[in-house]
Amino acid sequence: MGAGIAKEVRDRFKGIDKAIGTYINRLGIETEKGYGLLLSPNGGKVGAFQTKIHYKDESPLWLIAKSTNMLKEYAESNPHIIISMPYPGIGHGNRTIDEIEPIISVLPDNVHVYQKLL
Repeated sequence: MGAGIAKEVRDRFKGIDKAIGTYINRLGIETEKGYGLLLSPNGGKVGAFQTKIHYKDESPLWLIAKSTNMLKEYAESNPHIIISMPYPGIGHGNRTIDEIEPIISVLPDNVHVYQKLL
């Protein structure tokens, strides 16, 4: 959680990075395979949509696809919930909208993906 929106969340919600790390370890997830999507337990309002294995690296498209598919499944199972998130991988992930758009186009209408206007 060292760059972009993840860094903003880490800075705003003190300790969230350690809590997520503890949760990943408890689940026994192999970090090089990616966790994809993590949701706050107990009805929390923050989720983690993974776009990178290491914050300094480029976002691998396979990982964005994995996270997208997990979010798609969650959103379809919870159509009453509106999910808003920034466009994944286009900032510090060094990906283009043209690369990401085909991947996230499968998300249902209750997922709102926005792009920061400059």
